[in-house]
Amino acid sequence: MSAHETPSWLADLQARFGNTLRTPLDRTSGTLTATPATYDAALVAEVGSERLAVYNRQYWFRLFGVLHDAFPLTARLVGYWAFNEHAGAYLAAHPPRTWDLDDVPAGFADFFVARATANVTTAATGASADAVRIDAAYREVFRAPPVTAFHPSADDAARLLDSRLVPSPAVAFVREHFPLLELRRQALALGADSSTRLAVPPPLPTPRDWAIVRGESGTTSILLEPREAELLGLLAAHPVGEALARLESACPESERAALPAATQRWLARSVQLGFWTSLAPA
Repeated sequence: MSAHETPSWLADLQARFGNTLRTPLDRTSGTLTATPATYDAALVAEVGSERLAVYNRQYWFRLFGVLHDAFPLTARLVGYWAFNEHAGAYLAAHPPRTWDLDDVPAGFADFFVARATANVTTAATGASADAVRIDAAYREVFRAPPVTAFHPSADDAARLLDSRLVPSPAVAFVREHFPLLELRRQALALGADSSTRLAVPPPLPTPRDWAIVRGESGTTSILLEPREAELLGLLAAHPVGEALARLESACPESERAALPAATQRWLARSVQLGFWTSLAPA
């Protein structure tokens, strides 16, 4: 055995211990309870059922806490009990694979939406789906690497229409069908010690589009005009000239006269706010 090999007995112990830690907590009593009777019998004999139960509970509560912190609006909107049910299912299907617990929430939003909306679509499930995407957008923007915003030069202007604007990872775009960004601020203000559940607000008359932007002074949300949001989506996928042409063809005739001035204003604002990092060949 080399100096870097793990002894077989230790590898076996670690595997059995890890499996026991991941034993799901029982929900039938209305509280999250460890079930030592289901633990590995040999491990119980070596370590003791009560000690294993403590480790088992701590494992789950720590991971639930990580997901609560990453999705504060969603947890408050659906309630911690229901949220933990989704979290438990996610963690059972996708147990942590790295030492960094900040990696745990990476796929939770998609998992939550698929699971929450699988059998029923109501105002509550629609709001929770919006909420988890908003929380995920804030998380992605916060965790994005440092970037340098794109500031076009005179040379860039000549090739702008035939090039693609590269989106900044420190910016995310979200759409809300309920006034959830304000509700998220309320959720954060409640603090970790409160278990208050927030009621689902009435839906908005029309959806609203926002840019979540990380700047030097922190992360902020910026309300977008409907056509502005449409243009930004097109710019992320197409060369500038093609994006402008697609937007124009999608606009009714009544809007087209004002469109050139509006697109110039929206493009200038997107550059000013750091939505892009560079200009790339199409």
